[in-house]
Amino acid sequence: MDNDPSNADAIKELLDFEEVITMVVYKIEELDKEIGRFAPDLLVMSIPLKNSDGSALCRRLKNSEDHCHIGIILLSTQYNVLKDEKLIG
Repeated sequence: MDNDPSNADAIKELLDFEEVITMVVYKIEELDKEIGRFAPDLLVMSIPLKNSDGSALCRRLKNSEDHCHIGIILLSTQYNVLKDEKLIG
């Protein structure tokens, strides 16, 4: 999940090349439904999301009994976002 569909599509293309079964969700409102339907082992999402916050979403999922087992990779191309989240330096 990313604000920029081209970023999400690029990640999907890379994972598809490695023969990883993937699904892209473009709207945060669809995430819970798609998690239930797809049952992913891993989510890759941007920290800054349109109308949401990837780190808050990560905390919500990790605090959910139904989704706490899902691995999550948070990304951002914005250095300040990573620093604000205390993910670097």
